[in-house]
Amino acid sequence: MVHMALDPTAEQKLIARINEKWTTKKCPMCEQNKWIVHGHVTISLSDQQGAVELGGKHLPCAAVICLNCGYTALINLLIKDSGTSNV
Repeated sequence: MVHMALDPTAEQKLIARINEKWTTKKCPMCEQNKWIVHGHVTISLSDQQGAVELGGKHLPCAAVICLNCGYTALINLLIKDSGTSNV
């Protein structure tokens, strides 16, 4: 797995978490195992369909991207076994 765009400590925590939890690292599109970790993707959340709320609720994620086909998985950075922030 190639890595980029995260603070080195946060990157290592995220990679360790992915390696611990991700049972098969094959891409669901092309079945390759060539990934890059690219962090900080923010998904805006809203209580109303189609609404954009600047400064509103958001979901912090990191993108894990297949280097063969470009398939992208988003990893929630708030999830941890204890329910607290992972990074």
